[in-house]
Amino acid sequence: MDIADEMRKLVDDVTSCHLALYADISSKMVLICKSQTPTPQEMQDNLCFEAAAMFDGQPARLNEAGSPTTAIVATDAGVKLFVRQSPDASDVLCCLCEPGIDIQMLVSAARAKLALIAPTAETEPTPI
Repeated sequence: MDIADEMRKLVDDVTSCHLALYADISSKMVLICKSQTPTPQEMQDNLCFEAAAMFDGQPARLNEAGSPTTAIVATDAGVKLFVRQSPDASDVLCCLCEPGIDIQMLVSAARAKLALIAPTAETEPTPI
């Protein structure tokens, strides 16, 4: 399986999703980014840092249930979704989407894609 192809499919299949980014938040490194338009590296890096903050920073500490696996930031400008498979996972999938997106559908699609690509990414190096 080609992780880059799977990321592209996520952006193509979820029509209101402009960008899908796969990152390792333990090293704060963007592994793969697929988007409808060119995305500057600094924007990709900022998303990775934001994901790390959502799961390991102050926002995560505010979560009474502890160790979240999903974080959603919704504004008038759009929706940012961050998902990981388990509370200790460092692989994170980030999506940038239009404000009116169906959040439940987006979370389901992102979780399904992460379940498909995360085990492969941990065991098999994939060229970017």
